[in-house]
Amino acid sequence: MRSYRDLPVCLFQIQTKFRDEVRPRYGLMRGREFIMKDAYSFHADEASLDKMYWTMHGAYTAIFKRCGLDFRPVEADSGNIGGSVTHEFHVLADSGEDTIAFCTGCDYAANIEKAHAKQSAALPSQDLGAPAREDVATPDKKSIEDVSAFLNVPPQKTVKMLLYEINGGPSLVAVCIRGDLTINEIKLRTIVGATSVAIPEEETLRKKFGLPIGYLGPIDFRSDVVLEIVADYSVEELTDVVCGANKEGFHVKHVYPKRDMKVSRYVDVGFIEQGDACPHCDSGKLMLRKGIEVGQVFKLGQKYAKPMKLSFLNETNSEDLMTMGCYGIGVGRTAAASVEQNYDKDGIIWPL
Repeated sequence: MRSYRDLPVCLFQIQTKFRDEVRPRYGLMRGREFIMKDAYSFHADEASLDKMYWTMHGAYTAIFKRCGLDFRPVEADSGNIGGSVTHEFHVLADSGEDTIAFCTGCDYAANIEKAHAKQSAALPSQDLGAPAREDVATPDKKSIEDVSAFLNVPPQKTVKMLLYEINGGPSLVAVCIRGDLTINEIKLRTIVGATSVAIPEEETLRKKFGLPIGYLGPIDFRSDVVLEIVADYSVEELTDVVCGANKEGFHVKHVYPKRDMKVSRYVDVGFIEQGDACPHCDSGKLMLRKGIEVGQVFKLGQKYAKPMKLSFLNETNSEDLMTMGCYGIGVGRTAAASVEQNYDKDGIIWPL
């Protein structure tokens, strides 16, 4: 393919693949050898890719409907494959390894790694006349659960702060979130523009920076250690909370985030929860279900075209890079997922 006249082109195969799974399990669901339908499309521009992407999305939807499956296409993270936009197709089943969120009022659906909830409006500052913050001794109390029990405060009235290493290098970012919630590292990776994020070893942080691990907090935290402090939206609306004092064996009471914490930005960096408000409609609530991923479509853009110098001659006879998409269905996995939805006490009931 050398000319724009040759594009777009989509090539597919149905073929046996081998993946060196560390822990093969669940029979056909995650074996080392499996049958897959995959395809790659090549385009002159983004508009052409967009048309093909949604054509394939529609084809996959039709395929899984004709297989008689209860499924959802969901927004997802592109992971190691990369690209700007991707959707996974999940068969709903309690035995699924993935968690997906979908709205009760509209067609919004996303993998739990990607899902967002509607953010409530930040409350106005309520720290006028609030008590001054106070350091309290919390000997050997490092976890949220231990601190909450020791100080007799619910985890929802605490803020935890974790340090993350960016791209495996020396740069660190501090992330704050309400004590009962969990940081979504997939979202964090996107927020800081990194290919990888990881929590460093505690011993490394102690030796390199002399940090009191288990007692870290966002008040007067050392600026020589982190590039920035980001906080989840769940922290923004809190008042009168507890967090680490950055001193061994101490936490701080009566913390008002807007008054006491120096946060560079508030972001959505947590996992959603059952019943959260839908980000796309006014009435819907987000429900969580287990799903089995049976297919995925990607807009790859020029991620692979650039290093492979995949060029073509455009209408002015000059060279441009192609734009790509890729698409895949796990054939054996689709059959296995169908069994998870269609059986009784006597065995499998195959959809027609």
